[in-house]
Amino acid sequence: MNRTIELVNDHDIEEMLHIYAPYVLETPITFEYEVPSLNEFKERIHSNAIQFPCLVYKIDEKIVGYAYGSLFKTKAAFQWDTEVTIYLSNSHQGEGIGKSLYQTLLNLLTLQGYYNVYALITSSNEKSIHFHEYFDFHPISFYENTGFKQGKWHSLTVLHKKLCDYKENPIEPISYHLLNPNTIQSILRKYL
Repeated sequence: MNRTIELVNDHDIEEMLHIYAPYVLETPITFEYEVPSLNEFKERIHSNAIQFPCLVYKIDEKIVGYAYGSLFKTKAAFQWDTEVTIYLSNSHQGEGIGKSLYQTLLNLLTLQGYYNVYALITSSNEKSIHFHEYFDFHPISFYENTGFKQGKWHSLTVLHKKLCDYKENPIEPISYHLLNPNTIQSILRKYL
């Protein structure tokens, strides 16, 4: 089997949406009620990909998972913070794919100059909370009964990970597009 981690391209987005759709329709893991249209989903991915890496994990050219960083908050003082998201195909969970994607993503975000990473997780999704704790994310906040989906209220747990030591005069994070392409390719291969 040929395994790769790649930066997303337009041809990948429809497959990513197929992975995301069951989470929307069958679980409270995402608080969305309706599966976004392909155009809406493309817009989201393109908007994030201006600044943040969006990674796809492929086995024999088929996408089995994806992860990306995104804007955490819009105010200027939050520019060193990012939110991370990961979704895996149900048929490929527990195979280490999520770990490979996150190691790659966190490495790239660190090189970009981010200091803090946040994950917002439906509190009943203990599997995801434990996954994030494996990467030294720690719960910092809890929003009780903040989302209503599938006929019941759901709480939200916010987890935090510090990527690097805080500096007195931090340099603004850069777009991943400004990273050395050879460095990016090396990182994409490193955690397979």
